Amino acid sequence: MNEEKQQFNSWKQSQVNEFEEWKKQELAKVNKAKKNSDKNIIDLNCALKKSRDDNEVLRDEIRRLNNESKDKEVKHKATLDRKQKQVDTYHSKVEELEHSLKIIQSDEINQNRVGNHKGNSQIQRDKELNKIIKNNNPDYDSEIKTKLKNSPRAVSNGKTMTKTKNEKMGKENNN
Repeated sequence: MNEEKQQFNSWKQSQVNEFEEWKKQELAKVNKAKKNSDKNIIDLNCALKKSRDDNEVLRDEIRRLNNESKDKEVKHKATLDRKQKQVDTYHSKVEELEHSLKIIQSDEINQNRVGNHKGNSQIQRDKELNKIIKNNNPDYDSEIKTKLKNSPRAVSNGKTMTKTKNEKMGKENNN
C-alpha cells in the first residue's frame, strides 16, 4: 500500500507538474496574445489619431479655400459692378452724344433750308449744345480742361500743338 501510495503520489506529482507546465505555457500564450493585442490597440489608436489629425488639416484647408473663394467672389462681384457702372456711364454718354448729333443735324437741315448763314444762328446753336451738354454733365468744363491739359498734343512749355502749327504755318508763309 505504501508502494501504491508512493506511485499514486508520484503520479499525482507528475500530473501536477504537467498541469503547472501546461498552465505556464497557456499563461505565456495569453500574455503574448495580450501584448500583441495591446500593441495592435496602440497602433490603431495612433492610426486613429493620425487620421483625426489629417482630417483636421483637411478641414482647415477646406475652410481656407472656401474663404479664399468667397473673397475672390466678392472681388469679382465688385469688379463686375464697377464695370457695369462704367458701361452704364458710357451708354448714357452715347445717348447724350446721339441727342446732340440729332440737334446738330436738325440745325444743319434747318440752316440749309433757310440758307447758309453763319452768324448768330451758329453761335446760338453752339451755346444751346454746350448748355445741353453741361446740364447732362456738370463736370464737363473740368473734364475738357483736364483732357486738354493731358492731351498728347500739349507740349512741355505749355503751348499746344495748334499754336506750334500756326507758328510753323506763319514761318512757311514768310518763306
